Parts: sequence; structure tokens; C-alpha cells
Amino acid sequence: MGRRMLDNSLWSNENFAALPPRGRLLQIGMITIADDQGRLKAHPLFLAKEIFPYDHIEATDVSKWLALMEQNGTIQLYTVDGKQYAQFLNWWDYQSLQFAHASSYPRPDGWLDRLRFNSKGNQMMVSNWTTPKGDRLVDTCDQEGKLFPFVMELPVNRAANSTAKVPTKVRTLAPTQAPTEARTQVTSQLPNYQLPTKEEEGESNGAKAPAPASSLKEHIAVKAYHDLHNRYPSTAQMAVIVERDPPIADWVRAIRAWSNRGNKPTNIEGQLDWAFDPSRFEDHHAPAAAKNERVQYSQWNTTLDGQP
Repeated sequence: MGRRMLDNSLWSNENFAALPPRGRLLQIGMITIADDQGRLKAHPLFLAKEIFPYDHIEATDVSKWLALMEQNGTIQLYTVDGKQYAQFLNWWDYQSLQFAHASSYPRPDGWLDRLRFNSKGNQMMVSNWTTPKGDRLVDTCDQEGKLFPFVMELPVNRAANSTAKVPTKVRTLAPTQAPTEARTQVTSQLPNYQLPTKEEEGESNGAKAPAPASSLKEHIAVKAYHDLHNRYPSTAQMAVIVERDPPIADWVRAIRAWSNRGNKPTNIEGQLDWAFDPSRFEDHHAPAAAKNERVQYSQWNTTLDGQP
């Protein structure tokens, strides 16, 4: 499992304080072994051996502590096919994950997971994901992490600060997000980038075709990625770049900082996150390194506000 956050407010939490000392240790241990969705096996014998390997803890005691945690609203206990599971109900209030994989355990009834991870083909899989700024990302997969067929049909252009919307005829598992047919106009910032025609989208037979890769390559942000990384991303990744349409100056800075720190260029979402939140990399961007980058990527220097 990945690293987990333990908020310091836990120690003053009245529900946590009401547990017996070893019950509190059980809760902390469960947080550390839960998967990205805050879910884990909850068989008392399993938890006793997993969290207390050097102590003799009775399964009956673990059952009592689990029941107390469920009563105070910390977890939900449930059974699927005779197997016991636990779901942390406030998981996303305390865990700040940049990526979260699908769980290998079944979900409780009515529960929606939050997914964001790279598939084997470097395709960004997203379901029910909200950024730290509160923006809802377009779902590209279902709750099991299976790719939606519409991914190649993502809208090919958006205004710089527009919120993400789900393409038409796509069913999302998030009830708060309704389909929309809105498509923004080409901004003046992108004079050479054209939306596909109706014939290209296949509207005559009721089906929309993917945006041509050649069209996506004309987007200024995709061009910047190509020139700075000396490669094009996949067609699906280009669609994501165009969909989010980062401010070009911050996008160039983010790519430079990303490359300077030795991160993988295929992590498109990571670089986009940096572009929309420059504070995530500016503190690590040393002046000397920045000067070297200006030499290496001189053709993009004119896009950086206030930099020679």
C-alpha cells in the first residue's frame, strides 16, 4: 500500500478517544493497510495478525473495536460473498492522493470510488475525481477502471478557464454531473487550431469520430510539449491536454520544471497539475537551473512573462 496521512486532529477526536487504547491502535493500523479507496479486509483474525503480529490479541476483542468504530461513524462494515470488509467513511477528508487505483475489494452498496491512475498504455484513467481546486475532471473509465469508449471523442478545444463537462451520450456514475452538448469556440490564442467538421465527427450517422491526431498536434500546448520533450504524447493524451487547455506560459514553466527534476514526460496529468498550480514547482526551481533551461528551450522563452 502507499503512504497514508495521519492528521494531527486524530488525537483530539472524541470518537477516537472513546476507543480503548488497543482499539485506537487498531484504527491507526487499518488506515495504514487500507487501499487507495480506504477499503480493506475486516475479518477479525486477519486484522489481529496483520496489525498486532507480536501481540496476542483475541479476535473477539477486534470485533468489539470494529463495532465501536462503526457505531461512531468512522467505518462501514459489510459482507460480500461471505467475506468481511470495512470502508473508511471519511477517507477523502484526510487522504490527499494525487493518484488512486481501483480497489480489489467490492464496494459497499451505493458507494462511489474516486479513480485516477495511468493504465498500461499510459492512458489516464479517471472516475469521479475532483481536483484540489474543486474542478471535476471528465470521467474516462468506469468504477472498475475499465476505459470508456468515448475517450477518443473528448472535446477538442475549451476556453482556458472552463470547467470539464462530460460529452453527450455518455453515462457517468456520478449523479451530480449531467451530460452536455456545449462546445466552446476556438480562442484567439489558438489561431491555427480548428474544430473538426461535422463530416469528420461523423454526425451524419449519429456517431462522433475521434478528433484527428493531426488536428490535435496544431494546439499550441501540444506543440509546446513536443518542442520541449522532443516527442508527441499519445492521441488520447493530446486530447487531455487540449481539453484542459493550460495557460501557455505556466504550461511551458511546468514542463521545464518537470523535466529538470527527472520526472517521466509521459505523466501528462502531473504536468498539467503543475501548470494549473505553479506553486507546486516554483519553490524547487533554482535560478541556476532556470538559466540553463532558458538556453536549452530558447524558442519558448518569449512566452514567459517577465523573463528575458
